[in-house]
Amino acid sequence: MVKHRKRKGNKGGNKGNKVNIPTTPKTAPAPPSKSNTVNRIRHGEIRVRHGALTALSSAMFSAESLSRSSNSIITMELLQAISERIMEEDVPVSMCALGCIGNYVLFQENQAHHGNKVETLLTPIILTRMNKACDGVEKIAKEMTALEQKLQLENAKAPAPAPASGVIESSSTNADVPGKKKKKKQQVKQPISPMQKLTSAMMEQWSIQSLCLHALCGIVEGTATNNESSSILHHQRNEFLSTVMRSFLLASEIIQALSAATTTAGSSSAENGSSDMNGNKMLMIATKENQSNIISDVVTYALRTIHSSCDENVELLTSLLSMKGASGDVFQCIISSISNTSLPALARIHCCAIVILSRKIIASSSSVVKSVEELQQLLITQVLPLLSQFTLYSTDIASALYARVKETHEKLLQEKTDASMEKEIMHMVDKRKESARLIARRQKVMKKEQKEQKEKEKMEAESAVTDNSMDAEGADAEAQEIAEKEAVAAAAAEEMEDQYDKAINAWKNACLPLKLSVEVIANMCVSGDNDPYSAGGGKGGLDDDMAWDSDEEERHFDEQHQQHQGIEMSKEDEAFFNQVADSGVLDRVLAVFGGILLSLMNSKNDAEVQSIHPLAVEDLVEVVEKCSICLGNAACNLPAWKKNESDVTSIWHDFMQCLKAVKCDPSSNTPNIPFAAIASILSTMGAFLRFRTALVKCVNEQDLNLILSFVTMETTATPKDDNSKMQNADMTAIEDLQKDAIGMLGILCSEPHPDEVNNKICNSFLTTLHRHQFTTTTV
Repeated sequence: MVKHRKRKGNKGGNKGNKVNIPTTPKTAPAPPSKSNTVNRIRHGEIRVRHGALTALSSAMFSAESLSRSSNSIITMELLQAISERIMEEDVPVSMCALGCIGNYVLFQENQAHHGNKVETLLTPIILTRMNKACDGVEKIAKEMTALEQKLQLENAKAPAPAPASGVIESSSTNADVPGKKKKKKQQVKQPISPMQKLTSAMMEQWSIQSLCLHALCGIVEGTATNNESSSILHHQRNEFLSTVMRSFLLASEIIQALSAATTTAGSSSAENGSSDMNGNKMLMIATKENQSNIISDVVTYALRTIHSSCDENVELLTSLLSMKGASGDVFQCIISSISNTSLPALARIHCCAIVILSRKIIASSSSVVKSVEELQQLLITQVLPLLSQFTLYSTDIASALYARVKETHEKLLQEKTDASMEKEIMHMVDKRKESARLIARRQKVMKKEQKEQKEKEKMEAESAVTDNSMDAEGADAEAQEIAEKEAVAAAAAEEMEDQYDKAINAWKNACLPLKLSVEVIANMCVSGDNDPYSAGGGKGGLDDDMAWDSDEEERHFDEQHQQHQGIEMSKEDEAFFNQVADSGVLDRVLAVFGGILLSLMNSKNDAEVQSIHPLAVEDLVEVVEKCSICLGNAACNLPAWKKNESDVTSIWHDFMQCLKAVKCDPSSNTPNIPFAAIASILSTMGAFLRFRTALVKCVNEQDLNLILSFVTMETTATPKDDNSKMQNADMTAIEDLQKDAIGMLGILCSEPHPDEVNNKICNSFLTTLHRHQFTTTTV
């Protein structure tokens, strides 16, 4: 008699119900690699692949590891294996792969040895994955709509609830009964509704799009050569634009719908007292979005990618202007997004930047429908007011934000120190088999050593000897108490880390729009390719003065004379720049420049302790550098701005007061503000001195001596933490400020001056040359 065996996988009586297990598309298996990591990434088991990618994301491909070392072991074979997992059906595996690729593109500094292989490999895969994620969002949205309609029909057919009786039942019948134990309320776990499952699935697709855009933006800004014919963005620019714009339009449409749904739900809940969350798809998506801001991140990075790719890329920008989407003209959607207050601030500023970039293309292209007059009217009525709105620095708000960052960071470090000390106690308990109380007392003594020195250490050690006779039960109780304290300390450290992250996010949310708006205004103040200031890399064109060529001396002086007279520009540019000068946006940039410099100068108290967190200092210095470039461009291309001699003289005296307030610590030879901020001041002064010729006569002997002091500044600045990157940045900033100071002296020496001034300047130059020659010989 033949025995009937049960089929595998049919245990439990699965009657015809097919189980959907995510599988990857079947492709030809890759040959085994010499690298075990590559083999594990290509393993047939999902858990092995996910484990390998998770380990890589926290080790070799973490942001800290990539920015700290060259990581030459990251080969193209490894990148190829990780990129294959981007198209994985399993979402966690795909997200891990995208996270590794995004970190590599954004933080790896030495990618030149791969050439454009990284761009060629990753761009088509990322664009394909973005399109697939957009398809997933649209499919899930249709399923959510159908489910919402079904739930509404079921609620309409359901009988009305019975009226509440007048008898008020007690929630705890055993309350206040002596000698009777209270029953613990059993927490019933709420089942996950179908709408919640669909919401989670949709947010996963948005997370994939966010990771794709982070990586794609890094490729565009870091490794892509989008102006060259060898670039894949050059050959696939239509697919690139259509995919990124599809993601942007889909995300912006949902954000606007979420804003409307939240407003409607707020008014209805105020009237009815409650709202049905499980049946309203938009409210559930809004709840998830408020927790993560993933969809807002998609909008911001999509526009940032478009902005970065179109910068200095006429072909790509022309394709964008003529592109048609499902909702009509794509460029018109970008214009309408400027006034859409439901979108993030950074996204709206990126829209302004794209419109500014298109100004010259529209002026020279006949294929674009928009006229120059219409576009310039748009710039004056919408773009400039929005940029003015975000170009604002409030000292009180900024000080409160970066003080919160510093406070939470100090508390976090203290919590981590306490937690590590608690762990050390437990380790000593296990290792020495000593009394927990005795070890706790010893650790207490170690903690007080930093404040009370050796006398109190001896006192505590003597008092600890008397407790050696503690019994075993007391030791166990103390050990349990220490373990509980350790758990509490770990929870407190986690809470402090969350508070620190929130403080950083609050600071970034306030600082990034200001940083981007100043950068956009700086680009707006460039008239064309013949701009001598922008050609100098943001240093007032003074780098050109250093590249002296005696054979072209006559041409050099002719160009310098033309720069003093101003830049020739078209009538459209002249009219537009006059409107920009009258709008007041540049006065706001100047106010931000001065306000941040004052904050940096006042950031140290009497004990020379920095009151601003280093993260905030880095952001503030970056804003100052962008303001310097913006003011230099304005001085060069906007002759109508600050043209009066009184206005220019007042600005010059303010800059001189800032330089006089710079004080160097004799022991470390470091100033009270970063070197990069000093270089920004001198760069801006050089631009005003060059393009506002009335200033040359206003420079007195004290101003000259102050400028010469920066020419002869020592270049032996060493940061306190011996960070090589910070030291290199300081050395570069010192070289820049010396170049700017020498450039100003070149402009001043073009005017008649006595021989004493010549001797003083020549002695300063000789001192600097001797010092540089000695440094070069030593190296």
